[in-house]
Amino acid sequence: MVKSDPYRTLGLKKELLSTIEDFDWLVKTVALGEHIGKKSSRRLGVGLEFSQYRPYSQGDDLRQLDWKIYARTDKFYIKQSEIDTNISVTFIPDQSASMKYVENGWSKQAHAKLLMAVLAYLSSENGDKYGISGVHESDLGVVPHIGKKHWQRFLNHLIHLEDSKIFSKPMIPKVQEKELFVVFSDLYEKDEEWLDFIRNLKTRRNEVIVFHIMGEDELNFNFNKTTLFKDLEDGSELKIDPKALKENYQIRLNQWIKELRENFRNEGVDYALINMKEPVDEVITKFMWHRKKLG
Repeated sequence: MVKSDPYRTLGLKKELLSTIEDFDWLVKTVALGEHIGKKSSRRLGVGLEFSQYRPYSQGDDLRQLDWKIYARTDKFYIKQSEIDTNISVTFIPDQSASMKYVENGWSKQAHAKLLMAVLAYLSSENGDKYGISGVHESDLGVVPHIGKKHWQRFLNHLIHLEDSKIFSKPMIPKVQEKELFVVFSDLYEKDEEWLDFIRNLKTRRNEVIVFHIMGEDELNFNFNKTTLFKDLEDGSELKIDPKALKENYQIRLNQWIKELRENFRNEGVDYALINMKEPVDEVITKFMWHRKKLG
């Protein structure tokens, strides 16, 4: 059996990774009274910190040598205070059927997978553990870890990540200290399941980021003729004249997004609206600057 190329399957281009690898996307003071992910000391080089590493001295445990850093700097460094400076990043993808929504041959689920892969790469570059927590019982996820083998395991899990056929209430993962949860969802729900889920994730000991994924046509209702709309969750269908509903639709949509922003801000949750039409590198760059301003 021929193994699939995770980079090609996920639409993950190595050129994209090379352009964003210098970003420290975790720059943010988390509500722990301490800095988590934020590297405040002088840099040794790309992604290296004096607070994380020190030069090798004779007698040091050779198992603590970081060969990745040696490859970059041609110098030996010992990992230091790893427990204190690193955090665990857990990605939480929405696996409900609405994530199958497609625009221009690209689904919300595929977009979420690509974003997760890019941010997992950045987490790895920062020396932070990363993994996936499935929100449904059918998906056990990937336990946060680091290393090249873990990177391949993570990508392979993304490839085989499937949508649920029906909506089910998300499961709250076990919350650890110094935890960053990153949620990818269109936030469509029946009875505030996602809002309650995200509220329960956020504590003073961790941080939560929500990537709200929407299509260009969803945001601007770019439909010009009578169209048959199908609910991907329950299969119901409705034929409507878009022109007659567009104005009211956009008013209600904008109000909904405004309420989401306000609710998340009040809960201390970082919210980012993602338009699937925007190139991923632009989305990531914009978000990095946003995170930097928060730091």
